[in-house]
Amino acid sequence: MKLARVSAVIASVAIAPAVLLPSYASAADAGSGKAPGASVPDADPAQGGQDKAAKDKTAEDDDRVAVMRILADKSTGVSLREAAQKAMDGTPQDVRRFLEVGQYDARYIDDRVRVVQILAVGGPVVKDAAKEALRGGPEAVKRFLEVGQFEARREDDRVHVAQIISVGGPSVQKAGRAALDGGPEAVKQFLEVGQFKARLIDDQVRVSQIYSAGGPNVKAAARAAIDGSAEDIKQFLEVGQFEARAKDVAEQDAAAKDAAAKDAAAKDAAAKEAAAKDAAKNTPSPSPSPSTGGGPVVRPTPADPSTMPPAGNTGVKPVAATSPQAVQSMGATPTAAAGRSGNGYDAPVTVAGHARLAYTGGGAELPWLVGGAVVTLGAGAALTRAGRRRSSSAES
Repeated sequence: MKLARVSAVIASVAIAPAVLLPSYASAADAGSGKAPGASVPDADPAQGGQDKAAKDKTAEDDDRVAVMRILADKSTGVSLREAAQKAMDGTPQDVRRFLEVGQYDARYIDDRVRVVQILAVGGPVVKDAAKEALRGGPEAVKRFLEVGQFEARREDDRVHVAQIISVGGPSVQKAGRAALDGGPEAVKQFLEVGQFKARLIDDQVRVSQIYSAGGPNVKAAARAAIDGSAEDIKQFLEVGQFEARAKDVAEQDAAAKDAAAKDAAAKDAAAKEAAAKDAAKNTPSPSPSPSTGGGPVVRPTPADPSTMPPAGNTGVKPVAATSPQAVQSMGATPTAAAGRSGNGYDAPVTVAGHARLAYTGGGAELPWLVGGAVVTLGAGAALTRAGRRRSSSAES
């Protein structure tokens, strides 16, 4: 009994592998979709090579697409662009080497160039930070471009705002202080927009002040600037006001010269008029002749001395013009008695209708008066002589 059980167990162990292994193989074939009991062929070496080539081709295409994206990026630097183009012109290995190593070397070169450009136009704080980055490695340069430059620029912007406040007008100063009290955005807004709006207000005030104190040309130019744009106001303050003021000065000088010339002419005319009045006062009018009743006076013609007898043979003494009667005997009439010596005959008299002759002297008519006196004396001597002859004839 016991022997039969041992024999059954040994038989079961012996046939178990034969039963279990086909079942497992059948299950595997069912999962792979193969028919049960079908054999698996050996791998084809040619097929494996084609698959590898296809994978490599796909990788090369992907690499070239990546390089083309770098070339299409507008922010790509000069060095990076040149290296990418060189890789595209090379082999797939060149493209792979560029993507793995070359692009980073080229980017570092371009980043350093950007740092130098920022340093050239940056403020003091930006310059210091840029120099520090250039002394470092790629990481220092990258950090400056991504973060450091903006921090440094904010410091420079605040300094710039303070400088604008120091030279600005009231409106600019007010807006600048408000920006400093705000954050970085307020400072940036002031530098980009606010300062110009505030400066325009200050400039308009300056134009109004210049207008109030200016001449005609300055006022006209200032009015045109105020009615115009911000550029017109700036041009007036920088150039226009000086040109207009020069015109006003030139016109004022011309007006002053014209006024001086007119004043000189008026003074000259007044002097001539005064001289004429003085001459009229000092030159008396001719008196009318008694014999003609106010008609024109005829100057006596001096007699020829050769036809007249000598004055000494007549026995008649010439009458000196020392009295009104003597003056009248010579055909003269005394003028208004306003003598200074009290005799009433110091003023000029008119002899035969001619003025400016006094009994003590004469003027330009003296030769004519002397001639008339000689004629008168000669006539008197002739009459005396004739009278004596008549007396002698009567006695005899």
